[in-house]
Amino acid sequence: MVNFIKPLYLGTEKEFANLYANPIKNGQHKDSSKKDITVMKQRSYVLHKKLSKFVQRKEAELLKTFLPQKFEYVLFIPMTAVQNTLYEFILDAIASRGDSRGKSLITDYTVLRKIWTHPKVLEDAWKNANAQKNKKDNKKHGCPHSDDDQPDDIYDSQTGVISVTNDWWRKYLSKKDLETIMPSNKLRTMFSILRMCEEKGEKWYVVK
Repeated sequence: MVNFIKPLYLGTEKEFANLYANPIKNGQHKDSSKKDITVMKQRSYVLHKKLSKFVQRKEAELLKTFLPQKFEYVLFIPMTAVQNTLYEFILDAIASRGDSRGKSLITDYTVLRKIWTHPKVLEDAWKNANAQKNKKDNKKHGCPHSDDDQPDDIYDSQTGVISVTNDWWRKYLSKKDLETIMPSNKLRTMFSILRMCEEKGEKWYVVK
């Protein structure tokens, strides 16, 4: 952020690490020496003074008198029949796998999260995972490859029955399920809320 406003104001990345980041981190450990703590405080003070002229940190309390009251709502939305079918398939696969130590807990969670959002997310994850696999194969064989960022789905591409690298879900879905928002009550509800906000001229944002 600072580099965007004032390029190299804090030096290069290496210089910033040597002057500020590393000394400040070294003084924050439980076993930091008194010297490390002293240097940490001194470097923090210098950094704060350098940034004080153009970096301002203010509490939200200052804006309360100027902004309308904010309301937050938590909605519990049931899944559709298609989502329930996919969800039950995953739970059965997890149970039959017998993973008592939960080694695949995060991967299983990300697959379930895709299901309760929309079945199309599974389709996109499958395409991304295969694209990443093809990129690795091309690199291994010396073929040119793009510099696109790694998709998040690469972390879901474990092998097995519920992997995103096979399309196990397709037998439970129709083409229509992948092309409309109907298989997801979550998306249908969200778009309904957005339409109402638009009709009232209200500003909105969605936290996933």
